Amino acid sequence: MVQCDDCDRWFHLKCAKLTKLPTAEQPFLCVKCSLRPCVSISTPSTSKGKEQGLVSSDEGLLAKEVTRVLKCRISANAHLLTACYIIPYPLCESGKGLEPFKEIEISAAHRSFREVNRRNRTRAVASIRTKYVVYHNGKPKDWPRFKKTLLETTKQGRFTQLENLHRIERDSRGKAEKNVRVLMP
Repeated sequence: MVQCDDCDRWFHLKCAKLTKLPTAEQPFLCVKCSLRPCVSISTPSTSKGKEQGLVSSDEGLLAKEVTRVLKCRISANAHLLTACYIIPYPLCESGKGLEPFKEIEISAAHRSFREVNRRNRTRAVASIRTKYVVYHNGKPKDWPRFKKTLLETTKQGRFTQLENLHRIERDSRGKAEKNVRVLMP
């Protein structure tokens, strides 16, 4: 079993979709924790000889620590990465806080790529679902069902009139096919 580093919940390897246990250098985040919009970052180590709770004023050390933590998170859960925000740490010694870091370029690009994929995926699923209409062979008793299905799928798939004509032509049989053929350009 493997434990999530953030929420401390335990998962079977199969449930976590892992083949082997991650090493100590590879932190594991469950799906729920990795999909959070904000990534919590551990506080950078304090300098020697200073009180506990005071953070080193060395911005280079802070940047290294933040980069190390983010690299671990990104490599461990690259397929689940949504957005990474770096939480600024106050510099207790100087009395001023660091400005919040900008969103990481990689994560911003990944997030926009993921949103585009999500939109395309839903459109693709809708178009697959709404692409086909019930076959209509020209019988009057089948017309209401065919028309209702056509109107519903047109709304869901946002088809144009020309696309609808092609769908009707493809899904018509017998007498209905002959009547539709006259309408086609």
